[in-house]
This record gives sequence, C-alpha cells and structure tokens, in this order.
Amino acid sequence: MAIRFVIGSVGSGKTEWMHQEMLRLSEEPGRSVYCIVPDQATLQAQKDLVAKQKNGCVMNIDILSFGRLKYRLAEELGDCFPPVLDDIGKNMLLKKVLVSADGKLQIYRGKHKKTGFLGELKSMISELRRYLVDAGRLKELSDSEEDPILRDKLSDLSVVLSDFRALLGDRYLTEEDVYSAMCVPVERSVKLRGADLFLYGFTGFTPSQFLLLRSLMRVSGSMTIALSMDRNMIGDRNVYDSIFRMTEKTIDAVRKVADEERIPELPPVIFDNEESADALTFLKNNLFRRNGKHFDGNVSGVSVHSLPARADEIRFLLTEIERLVRTHAHMGKAGILHDAGDIGEVKVDKSGILNKIGDAGDSLEQHIVRNLKGVRQSNLLIGSKFQAIIGDDKQRVNTAQQFLDAGICLIHAALALKLERLGHDADG
Repeated sequence: MAIRFVIGSVGSGKTEWMHQEMLRLSEEPGRSVYCIVPDQATLQAQKDLVAKQKNGCVMNIDILSFGRLKYRLAEELGDCFPPVLDDIGKNMLLKKVLVSADGKLQIYRGKHKKTGFLGELKSMISELRRYLVDAGRLKELSDSEEDPILRDKLSDLSVVLSDFRALLGDRYLTEEDVYSAMCVPVERSVKLRGADLFLYGFTGFTPSQFLLLRSLMRVSGSMTIALSMDRNMIGDRNVYDSIFRMTEKTIDAVRKVADEERIPELPPVIFDNEESADALTFLKNNLFRRNGKHFDGNVSGVSVHSLPARADEIRFLLTEIERLVRTHAHMGKAGILHDAGDIGEVKVDKSGILNKIGDAGDSLEQHIVRNLKGVRQSNLLIGSKFQAIIGDDKQRVNTAQQFLDAGICLIHAALALKLERLGHDADG
C-alpha cells in the first residue's frame, strides 16, 4: 500500500492523467480500480472514461461516490447498515427529544413550537455529527464558558445531542454517520482488498470522511488523490494564508493518517499552470495570488464594472447574460463569483426586462433566492467590494474555474439559470 498526490492548478491535466492511469491499470489482469468522486461528478467521470477507452467501455473500473460505495458494500456483505433517517425523520426525532427533555433545557425550552426551529436545530446537529463533536465535548465547552447565554445554549445542545444519539441507538443512522458506519464493512470487503483507489474532485474531507479514508488505506493496494494547487506553493507554509490553505491542510491531514498507519508516500505527480496566453487565463492563474503580476498583452474578453449596490450588480449580471443569450454569444457557461453569503437576501426589482430571463415560471426573485441561496461566503476578499467579471470570447462566457477555498459556483445556463455548486464539500 502507498499513497500518492497529483497536484496542479485547474486545467493543468490532473484529471486526464488520472483517467489514463486508471485505464492503464484496468487492462492488467487481476487489477481492480475504483474511481471515487463527489456525487455530482459520477456521471461525467463515467462519460469521460468511456470516451477515452479504446473499445468504448470501462472494464475493472468502478466509478463511485462515497455514498454509492455504501451500496457496493451492502451488495457484497449483505444488509450491514441500519436504515438511514432522512430530514423528516430527524425532525420528528428531534421534536420528541425536545418535548421529553423540556424540563432540562434553558434556552431551547418550548422552542419546538416555533416555526423553523426544528430545521435549524437539525442543521446544527448534522454539522456537529459531521465533525465528530459529541455531547461530552459540548458539555466541557459549556462548563468553561463565561458568557451565560452561550453557556446555556451549549448545555442545551449537549442535552439534545445526547438524547438524540440515545434514541437513534443501533436502529438508525443519519447521513452524517454513514461514513463512520462504513469503516468496519470496508475492512471486511474482499473486493476492496488490494484495489487501486483514485480520488479527485474534492477540496477537502470532513473528520468523519477521514475515518473512512483510514479504513480504505488499510485494505487498498494504492491510493491516488488529485488536489488543486499552484506548483510553486507546494510545501510553502505561507500557503495557509492563501486560497490554497484548504488543499495544504488536506495534504497534511492525509499524510498524518498515512504516517499513523505506516503507509509510505510515493513522489507526487505535479503539473504546471496553463500558460497565460490571454487575459482570462492570466486572471485564472493569478487572481487572489497577491504576487504583484500584471498582464502586458492586449486585454480582451474581460471587463470590470463597479456598481453602487448588490442588487444593481445582480441586475447588471442577469441583463448581460440575457444579452449574450439573445445575441447567441452565450454558448457555454456563465458564472458568478461573489464575496458574501447574503446574496440570496438581495431584493431585485421584478419588473421590466429582467423577468424575461429564462423560461421557467418562477419570478426573478424566486430564481435568485432558490438558485443562489446556497452560495457560501468566500473568505477571499479584494478590499470589501465585489467586482463582476465577465469574459466574452465571441463564442461563450468563460469563467476562471474553481478558485479553491473560494465561494465559486457555476450557473449552467442556456435559457434558464441553474446553479451547480463545485467542490470542499469537503462533503464528497
């Protein structure tokens, strides 16, 4: 067993190298190859591998997400997982907990009757479980906290989480518990033993996912992980202050697990940045880098606009996208990069031409709230302003893709706006 990292910027050829390596290994007799990607990337990975295989098929390559790996284990080992509670089930269980523990609660007493409270509490419990924070840890924090309100909230969360786990018992799992529940079945699996694992499309992993990675390292023959990072930042401790801090932390965490399991690391495969032949590629390679570089060539395809309010910025962006669609200049992707998570709360005027964008029946404001509400806040700021960046290369709107650890989402739009969140999920 050995681990190996494939490192390079977006578009440098990491995924292509991974695909070719998987196809090469799959042709060797007795080799079993697993490609593990985020849920939303499984179909694209299948299409890419089928297109690149000389016979138009994939043999000995299983393309999975962490979620689908659970079903593969169940197929091999039988029904080894309890039922997984969905959001409705968790809400029902939390309401039972709050009602039964009402006398022990301070801040949350009687709050189960308040509209929306159960949903917020469910999200909090899910986040705590995802990062393996238990009731005991919350109780310790509560006992050491001086702020009385925060102390009472932590104490209430400790009670709720403890009772919630007790009600779950061994009968049910939550989605956040699936990763830790897969650890024992992974080590019992015959199919995974000695397999070659390839992971890409992730910006990082949660603590519960690291438990699963540890088990996979124990049974697999090799593990190759592709991560996005500039070549010149590899091994630079100052990277923790850059946009690649999540990548460097992920590398350090994986190496720590490998060291604890006494698993060697092979030399990394490193790819150079794409040449900055045009302004948009230069922007992709240098945005947020703080390296003082400037583009000396002829600037085309990039424009910078400053507007007085967030609503004006959204209005401008949507109007520009509609113009590109109507003039047939938009044949690819449109993207929005922003620096704050409150974009879903922006009030946009529904009147006028803006309502004509897209062919869906929802109003423009509903489009904004539904499609952009999930865009998380980026920690990467230039001053305190958001600048809209639109590139038009006469064929399509391009975006500098996947600035790691930034709040970047792509809107796959032809006529209707459709948001797709990229990467860190760290949720897989």
